[in-house]
Amino acid sequence: MSAEIRDDYFAKIVKKNVGFFDVTKMGQIISRQTDDINLISDVLANSFNVIVKSLCYSILVIVILFWISPTLMGIFLAGLFVLSMVSGGLRRKTSMLNREYQEQKGKLAEISEEVFGNIRTVKAFHNESAEI
Repeated sequence: MSAEIRDDYFAKIVKKNVGFFDVTKMGQIISRQTDDINLISDVLANSFNVIVKSLCYSILVIVILFWISPTLMGIFLAGLFVLSMVSGGLRRKTSMLNREYQEQKGKLAEISEEVFGNIRTVKAFHNESAEI
C-alpha cells in the first residue's frame, strides 16, 4: 500500500508545472514522499482501536482461562514463553529487513532529488513517463 501511494505521489509531482518547483523546496517534496507517506501507511496498518480491542480480548481470555482451569493456564503460559523466544528471532530478522528498507528509501530520495532538481530538463525533453 505504501509503495502505491509513493508511486502515485512521484507521478503527480513529476507532472507538475515548472513553477511549482520554483515555489516548493526540494526537501519538502522529498520529506512528503518518504516520512509523511510512511506515517499514513503506519496509521492505516495499525489502527489504534484494533490494538485496544485485541488487548481487551486477550486480558479477558486469560482471566476466563485461569478461572476455568489453572493447569491449562500453566500450559498456556509455557506456550507463551516459547512463542516469545521465537518472536525474538523474528524481531532480529525484522530489524535486518528494516535496515534494508531504509537503504532503499535513501536510494528513492536520491533519485527523487535528482529528478526534481532537474525537472526543467525532464520537462524540456518531455521525459516524464520515462522518469516515472
